[in-house]
Amino acid sequence: MSTAANAFHDPQSPDVYRALSGMGDPEIGSGSATFDDDFWSTTDPTEIALLRRLLPSNESAADGSYWFNNSNCRVKQPLETLRQRIEMLGAKSAYIDQWIAVQRAAFSACSDRQDSTHTSKVPALPAAMPTHDKRIARLQLADRPYQQATALFYASRMAAAARAFNRIARSSSPHRYYARYMAIAIEAGTQVDRYEYKPLVAVSHSIADARRLLADQSAPAAVRQYAYELIGWIGANNQGLEARRAQVRQALDALELPLIKLTSDTQAQGHYADARDTRKFLFSPLDDAAGIWNGDIPSALTGTRAMAEAARTDPLAEWMIFPRSPFSPPTDAWDSGNSWALATEPKGAARVRAELMRLAPDPANAANPWAHETLMWSNSYNPSLWVMVDRERARDRCPCALSRVKPLQIVVVEQGGYVDVDPGVGEHRQILHRAQTARRAETIVSRKEEHFHPAPAASISPYSER
Repeated sequence: MSTAANAFHDPQSPDVYRALSGMGDPEIGSGSATFDDDFWSTTDPTEIALLRRLLPSNESAADGSYWFNNSNCRVKQPLETLRQRIEMLGAKSAYIDQWIAVQRAAFSACSDRQDSTHTSKVPALPAAMPTHDKRIARLQLADRPYQQATALFYASRMAAAARAFNRIARSSSPHRYYARYMAIAIEAGTQVDRYEYKPLVAVSHSIADARRLLADQSAPAAVRQYAYELIGWIGANNQGLEARRAQVRQALDALELPLIKLTSDTQAQGHYADARDTRKFLFSPLDDAAGIWNGDIPSALTGTRAMAEAARTDPLAEWMIFPRSPFSPPTDAWDSGNSWALATEPKGAARVRAELMRLAPDPANAANPWAHETLMWSNSYNPSLWVMVDRERARDRCPCALSRVKPLQIVVVEQGGYVDVDPGVGEHRQILHRAQTARRAETIVSRKEEHFHPAPAASISPYSER
């Protein structure tokens, strides 16, 4: 089952809120961060050929895929530079061999690291290639300083590496935007092993620099994507309230983009998917259900505090962080359902219901997303609350090609049997809720074409505050 479909198994997912509120479900699948991993896998023949030249001793093949163990070496920028140089000069140019030799020397400091505390000697780069070719001379004059800065970084000379990258960033070098990103990332605290966090400047400085690079439309799209992800990385590693606020705001902005943007912009789709898929690792459930309003949030849970702050003015933030109903079933394979026993009221339940009365004064108004949340918190059977089901049943199905929201089916599980309610669905007025009746019925929401089975296990994320 796709991640987009799985989102509808969680009543508090952004997809559900968008569908119910009229913002529109963009039907976006799983996201993928673009940071380099320790292993690079590819089936692209051109990329395989380049990696063979760049990392010739680290290749292994299985099932038609080629895997390159690049250890702690970042491969994306060198790979792109090598591709560009071959396009300009040809694969057999002497400068291509020279560039590869210098890059391998720079990589030697990261590929031989034994552990996170290891500091390598700054590798000596091969001497510059003598040439009378002005074009090659210009390329070498641009490439060599970046490779020298890279060698400093891999040898864990972070302050020196940041200065070197900053000099390149202030120049007219073709590498200036990548260098600018590297300087910001190093100052923000990134390390060669990808896991340690040792900032060189205040977090506010790093966030501001990353945002400026993100907003610079003259920078390559890949570099702006790095800057975007760096803001989330800072929040996950710093875990201070200021960093978490920036991380939360960025996630909410991605989740609240107009439907037309999300259906036409691949980068926006990626931002949406990543924000949605990692949202549960950013904030934590509270013992006090009313904690998000009364401030009863442990100081260490900075992500939860940042999201609660945003919830005061942002409806989607409140929707996502809203306390789970004590009657909620599991939403995925990592979730065993609400920790509160069905027979007991959680602490703060009265405050939660008071908030729901404010948000949904008419609980039978299906156009109000909070009416569905009111149903989820209902602790007694009230036939009037099911008026929305009858109303929607009488409506024509939505023009889905226009709304981009597929018709949904509600199945009521009652005393071990399935009762098909199957209401008609008006445009952007889907019945998406789980309720507890006097007979402890459970409503499961699913797309028509999907089977009723649990969502796959979520990935472990570095964004967790738990």
